[in-house]
Amino acid sequence: MLKNLQRIALFLVFFSLNFEVYDPFYTDGAFSIAKLMAYIYVLFMAPSILRFRTPVAFKPFLRTAMLFLILLTLINIFNMRYGHTDFFEFSLLQNILLFWILINHEAEDPMVLEKGLLGFAAGSITLSVLYPLGIGVGFSDDGRVSIFGTNENEIGIRMCVSLIYIVLLVIQNRGGFGWMRYLFLAGTPFLFSLLIASGSRMAFVAFVAAFVSIVVLYKTKQVWVKGVLVFAGMVGLVLLWQYLLHSEVVAERLMETVENGDLSQRDEIWRTVLPVWTENPIFGVGRTGYEFFSTWQYGELMSPHSVIIEILCFSGVAGLAIYLVFLYRIVMLGWQTYREQGYLLQLLLFLPIAGMLLSGHLLYVKIGWVIFAYIAASAIYLQKESTNLQEDENTLQEDENTLCYR
Repeated sequence: MLKNLQRIALFLVFFSLNFEVYDPFYTDGAFSIAKLMAYIYVLFMAPSILRFRTPVAFKPFLRTAMLFLILLTLINIFNMRYGHTDFFEFSLLQNILLFWILINHEAEDPMVLEKGLLGFAAGSITLSVLYPLGIGVGFSDDGRVSIFGTNENEIGIRMCVSLIYIVLLVIQNRGGFGWMRYLFLAGTPFLFSLLIASGSRMAFVAFVAAFVSIVVLYKTKQVWVKGVLVFAGMVGLVLLWQYLLHSEVVAERLMETVENGDLSQRDEIWRTVLPVWTENPIFGVGRTGYEFFSTWQYGELMSPHSVIIEILCFSGVAGLAIYLVFLYRIVMLGWQTYREQGYLLQLLLFLPIAGMLLSGHLLYVKIGWVIFAYIAASAIYLQKESTNLQEDENTLQEDENTLCYR
């Protein structure tokens, strides 16, 4: 009974990630639907949390994440300024704890995160259906769509993640969901429509890169299946191109990037905030110091619009090195899963993450940590499953040898 309630709570958490900043009571961020679902999930997980025994394979990830948190907190303390004394990284700690709970949940209930991703895809489809209905929809000055106050790029990334998941759910079906998984295909036109309407270049490029990667990397022993997939991929690319030509927002923004190197003034922002990092290139100036320098020099808190530059400013080369070690371990697990098992989802989900890493927000965004937990937990589970299968085969072979000897 408790296990089923935990699964339902996890499904709702993943579903609500599409509404992460939705604040129906206008509490200025103190309350949101996603926070409520997270608290409910933790409540149902509390009995299990008390007996968690984190698998050894997960500990390097947790140690690296906690080391980064501790370093950043200490740097924040040493760089406190008047009016900027909020040194503790509570949001980052919450995400690391969520990461820890999710990987332990997967260890106790294998494949639960795979089922949870169904909830995320369902939430994305719900969001994409609300767009043509005009519910919660907002438009920026250049015509880009946001819903319930969620940033346009984050909207695009969420749609991209769900599209990648649904395609691989249908093709590879690692979770063994049966014919009902095909029902999710009905939501893909809505997802893609909202991705385009968001005007997010990085989400569009990540999706195209994932689409091509599926066609190229998909493993099968049947030549005709590969042939059909390649043909479908070529047709899909032509349709994508035609759809793009009829979308003024994304097409114009991509052309500006190609022809003029336009990055929506990100390059100007990067040149503006990098001097903050040069104040202390080894350890940075902390979030507290960054907020002080930004408001003092530029009159406002300026977002770096790049996780790499954000971490450099906050914690310098030391913090960036630790964070990159964490990311490297995640990516290598995804690659190892593909190489040994043939599953693509763990590897390809890093494409939208890379987009957020280079030109968006990731450090404090829950969807990023959820994907990290999924890649790490499911990859290690698959390795364990493969090891157990090999051990069973070895035992069977030994038994056969013993019988033959007798």
